Amino acid sequence: MAVDDGPAGGGTNDDQPPASTATAAPPQTPPSPPAPGERDYSKTRFVVFAGLALSFATAVGGVISWAWGEYVAHQKEIATKAKAEQDENKRLLRTYLLPVATTLTVTESVKDELDRTNGITGYGILESYVYRARQDGEQSESLAFEQMANLVSLDTNLIALLEAYDPDHKMEEFKQESDAFLKHANTYVSRFKALPKVIASGEELPSWTPFPPGFPSALENEIRTRQAAALPPGSPEAPKLLPRVFDETFQSGWIAAGFDSGQWCDQQIAAVRQQYPRAQITKHIANSTRNTDSALHPQPEEYAYRCAVHIMIPESTPAVRDAPR
Repeated sequence: MAVDDGPAGGGTNDDQPPASTATAAPPQTPPSPPAPGERDYSKTRFVVFAGLALSFATAVGGVISWAWGEYVAHQKEIATKAKAEQDENKRLLRTYLLPVATTLTVTESVKDELDRTNGITGYGILESYVYRARQDGEQSESLAFEQMANLVSLDTNLIALLEAYDPDHKMEEFKQESDAFLKHANTYVSRFKALPKVIASGEELPSWTPFPPGFPSALENEIRTRQAAALPPGSPEAPKLLPRVFDETFQSGWIAAGFDSGQWCDQQIAAVRQQYPRAQITKHIANSTRNTDSALHPQPEEYAYRCAVHIMIPESTPAVRDAPR
């Protein structure tokens, strides 16, 4: 008996799924584990990369640490140097400048006393002593001699202090005034030593060098400059430089007539202007005194000229050396 296979032309078998027209994806095969004894290169690459990253981070950290260490060391060096300079400025003030200022004050006091008690119009201190000693004998002038000896001792001390400080001066104007004072003081000491011979022989004293009246104000500004340098940077209390104000009196000693007192004073002012080009100068006194002591100064007629001026040098930014050395 024949079996019915369905309609002719190929019917659908309900038990079979319909045929698909898409191509099926091939199944994914998991990675095969390495064979025994074979190296896993993926893990090796990770380890190498991690090692490189760690090395780079370590190197960067090392550079940062080194740079920070260098910065800290540099800042410490700057602070140490600044402290050393401050200490050096304090030492120079304590050892030289402040003692100079104190000694100068005492010196001026002794000079004023000698001028008051022993001075003769138209003569300096030493000339006055020589004149009186010749007239009345040296014993009568023993007190004046002791005062002059004290003055010479003070000048000798000032010479030693200023010469020791000279290589470290900060302001050029102080250097100029200090040099002028040293010349004055050394000359005074030499003239004092010549007194016995001059009195005994009747000779004239060696020529004198006047005291530089601008020295005290230059000293004051040198001290202020040092005091400012001895303070930490940016200190609000740092002292400032002052205008230099001082008086100067010129005396000629006895000279032959032929000058008008005003003309003679103008000559002195012209010399001051050369020394202090920026100075404002005011004339206070210009006079003359006729010599009436014919025993000491015979004819021709002689006069002593005197000129007093007021000098003001405006505050400025002077040339300052690098210091301390």
